[in-house]
Amino acid sequence: NKIGVNRIVAFANSPVASMTKSGYVSGNIDGTSNLKDECYKEFSEYLINVCEYLTKERNIPIEWISPINEPHWDWKKIKGQEGCHYSTSECVKLIKILSKKIKESNSGLKIAAIEAGHWQGAEEYIKDIFDDEELKEELKEFHVHSYFSTTEDKEKATEFIKRNYPDIKLHMSEWTEMQDGRDYGMDSALKLANEIYEDLTIPQVVSWQYWIAVSKYNYRDGLIYTNEGTE
Repeated sequence: NKIGVNRIVAFANSPVASMTKSGYVSGNIDGTSNLKDECYKEFSEYLINVCEYLTKERNIPIEWISPINEPHWDWKKIKGQEGCHYSTSECVKLIKILSKKIKESNSGLKIAAIEAGHWQGAEEYIKDIFDDEELKEELKEFHVHSYFSTTEDKEKATEFIKRNYPDIKLHMSEWTEMQDGRDYGMDSALKLANEIYEDLTIPQVVSWQYWIAVSKYNYRDGLIYTNEGTE
């Protein structure tokens, strides 16, 4: 809070390897869900334990936990990037179990869900999650990434959400330009500004998050760049 950070969200791209079907955190072999059927409770408990450790032992005040990241992609072991696919019903199952475990733990954690990877993939997940009688009372917000989303995609998703679930608060929780190289000029700045403007005015998100603030990579994924070997 001293530096203006009002919310810290801990997020998981994948269950830990020992809880996955493939034995890897980069996805299942066929792109289906990689979380073992018998590990939903164990994974939920693991997430809570990590958050409590970071809060109590590391003095990082985590109040929110995001258990699912971009679930509609067909994350596969061969791709190498951390990720886990979940169907809509699997998302509902995991969120409900996590919610129950949070109540049992008295940790006070709140759930941020579900980090949809783009606006055009959000509707089916929103429907199944917020049509569930238990979850519609538990969850008051939905998190979306603006990757690969056109203006029309955002308008269509917004119309669906406002018509059917008008009380949901929307958060744009991850975006970057997704291009190789670094750009210190106006091209990237204008693209970033346009993305923020669209998300604030079309879906009217209540928060907007860039992917990372400081990057050491040769990629358009940071607001500030550092070079290896320099202070």
